[in-house]
Amino acid sequence: MRNKKREKLLYLTQMALLIAVTVLLAVTPLGYIPVNPLLTLVIIQIPAIIAGITLGPEGGYGVGLAFGITSFLRAPIESAFTIAIFQDNIFWTFIICVAPRLFIGLVAAGVFRLLKKLPKTLAYGIAGAAGSLANTLFFLGALFLVYSFRDISNSALGAFLSEIGTTINAVIIGTATTNGLIEAAVCFVAVAAICKGLEAAKLIKWKKRYSNYLK
Repeated sequence: MRNKKREKLLYLTQMALLIAVTVLLAVTPLGYIPVNPLLTLVIIQIPAIIAGITLGPEGGYGVGLAFGITSFLRAPIESAFTIAIFQDNIFWTFIICVAPRLFIGLVAAGVFRLLKKLPKTLAYGIAGAAGSLANTLFFLGALFLVYSFRDISNSALGAFLSEIGTTINAVIIGTATTNGLIEAAVCFVAVAAICKGLEAAKLIKWKKRYSNYLK
């Protein structure tokens, strides 16, 4: 009984720390690196990916939710593009910002489980890249579903896109082929290094805490 309470306390403590890191990345320039008015390199998904790998799907879901909420709160100030989306429709901004982030840790956890027979460092890296790609693809997919079938010519977003001479579909394709791949590569390296360090520090106890998750 005492061991179970200790394991639960460690689990909740690690989740709280990863949520705290997510908030820190959200309120500092570390999590979002602006490239131009349309594109921002995002690394704030890393805690959600690590949570999925080390804490399992539920942990990834919790930290991903924190990422989504901070993303929504940043929307009115993050970039000209997100400001235009926020001005267009607050409800859809919330859905676009939050819903895709719930899948980051789930995808990372699932990929890591599938690759459990590979060397751990490689499995960490691939799961990290997969989680980052999930963030990109689900976010862009939400954008596509919300805006590609609507007439946005008279909206704040339509005015912004017209001003810079592009379309929502061009933004989606451009982001997927630039930001998405760069962020996936960064997450491959960062997640592999961080998870390997956590394992070396004996903060990941696979045999005891995750035996069911890794079956």
